[in-house]
This record gives sequence, C-alpha cells and structure tokens, in this order.
Amino acid sequence: VEKMRLEYEKQLAEKSKQLEMTQKAVEDANRKANQWSMQIQWEIQEDALKELLSQNFPIDIISDVEKWIKGADIIQEVRSEFGQSVGVIAWESKNTKAWSDGWVEKLKEDRLRVNADVSILVTAVLPKDVEKFGLYKWVWLVEWAYVLPIAMMLRGQIESMAHLRTSLVSKDEKMEVLYNYLTSAKFKDKVENIIDA
Repeated sequence: VEKMRLEYEKQLAEKSKQLEMTQKAVEDANRKANQWSMQIQWEIQEDALKELLSQNFPIDIISDVEKWIKGADIIQEVRSEFGQSVGVIAWESKNTKAWSDGWVEKLKEDRLRVNADVSILVTAVLPKDVEKFGLYKWVWLVEWAYVLPIAMMLRGQIESMAHLRTSLVSKDEKMEVLYNYLTSAKFKDKVENIIDA
C-alpha cells in the first residue's frame, strides 16, 4: 500500500509539473502572439507614414532606420527645388494605449545622432497638456490625422531657414566686395573725377 501511495504521489507530481509547464508555455505563446501583433501594427503604421511622406514630398529622401539599430523610425532629408540637402526631419511612430515621456527623450537622442533639425513623434496617445499636436519638450507631437499639415509646415520652415542662411552667406560676400571697392584706388579716382567735374 505504501509503495502504491508513493507511486501515485510521484505520478501526481509529474502531472502537476506537466500542467505547470503547459500553462507557462501557453502564457509565453500568448505573450509572443501579442508582441507579434503589436509589432505588425507598428510596422504597418511606420510603412503608412513613409508612404505618406514619399508621396507628398517626392524630391526628399525618405529612408527607414534599420530595424534593431538605435535611431528614429524614419529620416526625411529635406531637399530644395534644386536637389540640395537643406535639412533633416527625424520621425518616430508609436501605436500604443498609454503615453510615455521616455519616447520624447529617446527621440531627442535620435535627433542628435542624425543631426536632424526637427523631430516629430506620431502617436495616438498624447500627454494631457497636448491636444491634436504641439511642441512638447522640444519635440513635435502629432496625431495621425495632422501628420501632413505639420510636415508641410515644418518642412517649409526648414527650407526658409536654409534660404536665409544662403542669403546671409551671399550678403557677407557682397559686403566684402563692396568694402573692397569703396576702399580701392579705383573708387577714389572716380570720386575725385566726379568732384573735379
């Protein structure tokens, strides 16, 4: 009887262990399935963002950051009408149910890593003091519906700043040419001729 009881307890312990391992395997499978589903949703949103940017800004270079490499999801190299690079926008896309300030800090680091002029976080969930879109800790936050208008506005701003920088460079060169002319003997001779006349 004692031997049968020990055998029964041993079998019961084995079945209990098998059940525990099966439950753990089911939990792991559910967790992986949820992660896979979220990964698919994230990739779909990222692909949609890249497609939207590519269609609306065909002269810009829109590129993905390689998966599993630190960086923003998408890098938009803003190009002028002459094909010159005038700036960079770093894009991050989030599709979650809860807000995290960590995203903003990560995007700030990513912006520095790629030397971007502007960083934009596209998210369904915004912090409580931002509605629809807004500047939050020096990162632009925007809901999906407002991506294109914000992109157009910020891209236009980058182009304007590049144009301003270019005009200032030319201005300095023109000032130098003008100064050299005004201090030259040729200018002195012309002024003397005018005075003599």
